[in-house]
Amino acid sequence: MKSTKTVPIEEVAGKAYCYMCTHTVDAIMLVQGQLARTKPGQVCPRCKASLNAGAVRELAEAA
Repeated sequence: MKSTKTVPIEEVAGKAYCYMCTHTVDAIMLVQGQLARTKPGQVCPRCKASLNAGAVRELAEAA
């Protein structure tokens, strides 16, 4: 029998790669279990391009 529990989505600070300006910039990530992606609607602070397709580089770790 398959479990119907869902994993909660957390917002975590991290770094994302901007494909337009080829820099790694600060962004908010949505983490659900082991899946991490950028939060929709964010823009790169350097070139103002959308980070929706940005690759997640790193997530902030708790100390």
